[in-house]
Amino acid sequence: MISFADAVVGGVVSTGDSMRLQSAHITKYKSINDSTLFSLEGDITAFVGKNESGKTAALEALCRVDPLSSGHPTAFEELRDYPRRHRSRDRNRIAQARPVTATFELEQDDIAAVAKEFGPKAFTAKTITVSRQYDVDTRWYLDFAADTLAAAQHPVAKAGLDVARFAKVKDIDALIEALRADENAEAAVQLADDLAERDLSAEIRKILHLRLPRFQYFDEYNVLPGSVSIERLQTVEEDDLEPEERTALSLLKLAGVESEEFTRDNYESRKAALEAAANELTDQLFEYWTQNPDLSVELDIEFKQIPTPQEPHRTEPWLHIRIKNQRHRVTLGMEGRSKGFIWFFSFLAAFSEYSDVTRRRVILLDEPGPEPPRQGPERPSALHRGAPGPAAPGHLQHPLPVHDPALEARALPHGRRCRQRRHPGQPGAVACPRRHRFPLAGSHRRRHDSDAGDRAQPAAGRRPVRRGVPDRDERDRA
Repeated sequence: MISFADAVVGGVVSTGDSMRLQSAHITKYKSINDSTLFSLEGDITAFVGKNESGKTAALEALCRVDPLSSGHPTAFEELRDYPRRHRSRDRNRIAQARPVTATFELEQDDIAAVAKEFGPKAFTAKTITVSRQYDVDTRWYLDFAADTLAAAQHPVAKAGLDVARFAKVKDIDALIEALRADENAEAAVQLADDLAERDLSAEIRKILHLRLPRFQYFDEYNVLPGSVSIERLQTVEEDDLEPEERTALSLLKLAGVESEEFTRDNYESRKAALEAAANELTDQLFEYWTQNPDLSVELDIEFKQIPTPQEPHRTEPWLHIRIKNQRHRVTLGMEGRSKGFIWFFSFLAAFSEYSDVTRRRVILLDEPGPEPPRQGPERPSALHRGAPGPAAPGHLQHPLPVHDPALEARALPHGRRCRQRRHPGQPGAVACPRRHRFPLAGSHRRRHDSDAGDRAQPAAGRRPVRRGVPDRDERDRA
């Protein structure tokens, strides 16, 4: 189930059997000085706050823990992202800043993956913590406690050696020396040389790193354009595409048609590719969108004149995405459809591109605040059913940004309040201490009671109205 309005953690959906995002801490990133540590409980977490309270900034920071390509930045850049009010003061400390730190709770499959290679005692922690820094791609694993001695003893047993002979060694270096001392066992000497060249802690980290959830960010800038340059989709690196172009590329992948097929010189070949892609997209879309079954997708190619000094008659193919309404017998570009339809169609394309990802996927949905999503069952249906691959509800995490607790009071069991401190030095741009954690329904109830109390107080200069008795103005109107 996913609904968002505008915010910090737009929506997080995770699919797969790998570890689950448990908590996060964001510091020194755009408007966020210090979010304090906040947890993400269950499948849905709502971040409630006014505009400019730091919700979107938090979503962006979370996404960069381990991002999937979406047209948005995937790394932290000091010049673009570090808070400007502190940049001069902190210049010598920016390299050590950790804009995001995330803790993940391991699933049984994660533990089993390590145990398969290094035995059940090599890594016994239930969580791992990952952080990132500015201007580097490295992910840092904090307080990573792997038992390298236990990890080294596992290959000893697999090699058929007597583990009891090496049970009294205190560390891996002592184990290597003991193996080398056993000159009568060639396998022991070979294993000692092998262990001396390996970093077992790094190997365990790699196993877990490959199971780390991937983060996918989606906001209003990712909605499909009415038309897009085929040449840019073919020649520009995925990470360098604009967000809307990246969604268009996802759309073509969902259609199962290579973009080269759209630009063939032969008309029939080009038309066949366009119709095949449109039919596939129509089938995919209306498996989930049930509000208007009379719609269908149509694709068309326009060869625009884009001359250059070297090629004055140069043309460039542009793909047009149009929606046909069978009832009214008219086709309109994407810009002519409702915002709800455009958002859903675009998200379906972006979400479905990674539907075959086996490890957990965290979807961060950040929708514009003035128009919160109200599309009924369509979005939750697509997400929980995998759009198009199946995804069990327990595999989905949704951090949702909303402005008004009443919007999702019935659907969202947990809430986090996002607010800006008056004093920039104070922590809490995304303030989530215990006193600010509240179920949305409870928040709505308290606000309702407060409003009722305000209404019970007569305004200055007005007579209190007796219950059941109309006042003079009402009698006059009658």
